[in-house]
Amino acid sequence: MIAFLLWYACITLVGWVAFPLAFRLLPALKDRGYTLSRALGWLLWGYAFWIMASLGIAQNDLGGIGLAFFLLILASLLALRDGGLQTIRAWVGEQRRMIIVSEIVFLVAFAAWVFVRANNPEIVGTEKPMEMAFINSILKSPSFPPNDPWLSGYAISYYYFGYILVSMLIRATGVITGVGFNLAVALIFGLVALGAYGLIYNLLQLLRKPGEEGESGKWLALPALGPLFILIVSNFEGFLEVLHARGIFWTQDASGQWTSGFWSWLGIQELVNPPDLPLSWMPSRPNGVVWWRASRVLTDYGLDGSQKEVIDEFPFFSYLLSDLHPHVLSMPFVLLAISLALHAFLDRRRERLRVFGIELPFGPGTFGLAAIILGGLGFLNTWDFPIYVALFSAALTLVRVFEEGWRINRLWEFIGVGLAVGISGFLLYLPFYIGFSSQAGGILPSMAFFTRGAHLWVMFGPLLIPVFGFLIYLWRRPESRPDILRGLGYAASLLVSLFLLMYLLADVISFISYKGANTLFLNNQGVLEQGLRFLFEKTAENRLNAPGAGITLFMLAALLFGLLAAEKFRRKPKPLEEDRTGVESEPPLLAREPSFGFILVVIGLGVLLILIPEFFYLRDDFGSRMNTIFKFYFQAWNLLGIAAAFVSAAALLRLNGIPRLAFNLVWIVVAGMALAYPVTMLWVKTNGFHPMDGLTLDGTAQIAKYNPDEQKAIDWLRLEPVGVLAEAVGGQYSAYARIAANTGQPNVLGWPGHEGQWGRGEKEMGGRQEDIVQLYQTSDWTIAQKILQKYQIRYVYVGDLEDSTYRVNRFKFDQNLVPAFQSGLVTIYTVPDFVLNASAIAQK
Repeated sequence: MIAFLLWYACITLVGWVAFPLAFRLLPALKDRGYTLSRALGWLLWGYAFWIMASLGIAQNDLGGIGLAFFLLILASLLALRDGGLQTIRAWVGEQRRMIIVSEIVFLVAFAAWVFVRANNPEIVGTEKPMEMAFINSILKSPSFPPNDPWLSGYAISYYYFGYILVSMLIRATGVITGVGFNLAVALIFGLVALGAYGLIYNLLQLLRKPGEEGESGKWLALPALGPLFILIVSNFEGFLEVLHARGIFWTQDASGQWTSGFWSWLGIQELVNPPDLPLSWMPSRPNGVVWWRASRVLTDYGLDGSQKEVIDEFPFFSYLLSDLHPHVLSMPFVLLAISLALHAFLDRRRERLRVFGIELPFGPGTFGLAAIILGGLGFLNTWDFPIYVALFSAALTLVRVFEEGWRINRLWEFIGVGLAVGISGFLLYLPFYIGFSSQAGGILPSMAFFTRGAHLWVMFGPLLIPVFGFLIYLWRRPESRPDILRGLGYAASLLVSLFLLMYLLADVISFISYKGANTLFLNNQGVLEQGLRFLFEKTAENRLNAPGAGITLFMLAALLFGLLAAEKFRRKPKPLEEDRTGVESEPPLLAREPSFGFILVVIGLGVLLILIPEFFYLRDDFGSRMNTIFKFYFQAWNLLGIAAAFVSAAALLRLNGIPRLAFNLVWIVVAGMALAYPVTMLWVKTNGFHPMDGLTLDGTAQIAKYNPDEQKAIDWLRLEPVGVLAEAVGGQYSAYARIAANTGQPNVLGWPGHEGQWGRGEKEMGGRQEDIVQLYQTSDWTIAQKILQKYQIRYVYVGDLEDSTYRVNRFKFDQNLVPAFQSGLVTIYTVPDFVLNASAIAQK
């Protein structure tokens, strides 16, 4: 409770300190950035600390963190000049009900997930050891960039800004890392709830009729749909688990064999198998993890029929799993970026700024904020950077279309804004990129892999249903109907272009690969052409046999294109237009309803993120769409979740009579199906909120309970100076590298598979794993000493895992090193300087 209150007080203080900046820089938002101020303050505070520590201006310690916070205070004081304090005080008085409700949203969400994590706190399995390793390494490293905890002598080669932000709060509040890890998961959950509430609140305010004043209950309650759709609503797999567990759509023949045409057709792994007995309404899987399957709905198949795992996480699953991974850490700042795009879309101050010779449709304040927020996404979760730069640029391009109509210049303006903001954001975070390497190795055509329509609807159905309803509602407007053919044409052109580009890329890659491997290429050209023809025909055949996803995405694109290309929308709009009878008519719907225009941009980008992996994916160590789908679909969920929340709230505000009744019935059914997963799987994951070891936020408490000697060794190493550690090396997602992960002391090599994912190869890892084997097993001290000198190893750890992995020869260590720590079967040997520098001393 004390740790929770400390974090709540700390992040609230950060929010209030940063609010004057948000108030001055985001005037177009109805809440003036209040719901964003915590995330904004945390980002600015973290950026100031990181850049100063990276440039040697400040140290990586509490003093450096304090200096960065002092700079944040100074910036806010500057924002209060010219009567800013009095203006804010008056605004707070007017908006106190909104402030109180938003504070309740944050506190309830933060506290609720603290309770969830206290029931399931263990920091074991999946990516949690890696994340603990990064946090502890940042806390232990004397300067930035921080040491790679699993590859001594190198800095972290990963987007680690989120771990810096978490480490700052851990250090500022004085909690242990095991507690700080779980508090960070809950804090991110709370900040996302607050940001989603604020974003929907600001969008709904645009629907108010002229003269409608006051904060009636509906305007404060309906924005809660934002946190609901982003954080709680889940895909339909949980509902399918309930049906499956109950045996629905299964039949049993006379021989006792269970069969089901429906589950076989659906083809979701594990659900194709008969249900476990006895049948129940509560999903269970005695030989598996029942809550895991929802994140693996999709299955890709190679042309040879081989199955490929695909990750399709959505936010509730990610928080239930509670890996503190970059896609989770970036979520509050993603909402900050979307809100900034909304502000730029609404801001009508007509300021202009020239950057790189390009005139930008916003002032220096918006530009600076965009550079630091969008650039920060590149450091938090690099995949998000281009996505939200595109959203920002698209929102501003739509403003120009509203003002001056569509011309080809709009395309160059879109590119110009993106380049200006993107390059500036890149330069602000340049020290990170200098040392960053990636496993990504280009773009590949997705010839074999595509998404089945059934799986797409299981994944995104809860969001697509309200989005489709909204688009159809807009199509019913008289000013939109004439362009339905235009929308279909544009959508068809887009899909055909993507198909052709995919085929062209495959052709080019095949040509280059074949020519490079065969010096008799000219004589074998026919073989190449025959192989390509088979590949193209097989690809087309497979997609035509399962066209559901293509049809869904085509219809979405057609509706969007048709709306944005409406005839009145394409011309420069006027305040009031006259028809042929001389009677004044209203301007187009999207010009009258700016929130609708912005949400169409959000929907369009979300659809594009689903569409792109149907044709292309990034080349990486996984060799499939797995990681591309994971990153693209997660951001598509964020965007479409915001859209679904807004259109649901707008429908409740605008619809009446039978349409309102129909909407309510459909919404209740869809919401019920979408909430089946969080209701059932939260119960399963927390063991019915009855943790075996009692309530605690310490995710490392199980070490002290089940291996107290190792916990004592970890506590000892945490207090020792930074030095290279030798410990057992083994496979990823295992107990290997646990000592480095829990102490921050860099080991010689941790999980080799993960180092490969971070862009490390033979040059960096070399023969490290073999050297560690020899260090532990050899009886020759000369050989062992050379290995110690090669990696400048300061600590040699020998525990249960080392003894079980290697035939450890302790005699050479006992004879030549000092056992600085010993408890039970755990011994830590320290290597003195004269051993590490023996060869240099001998030469001297």
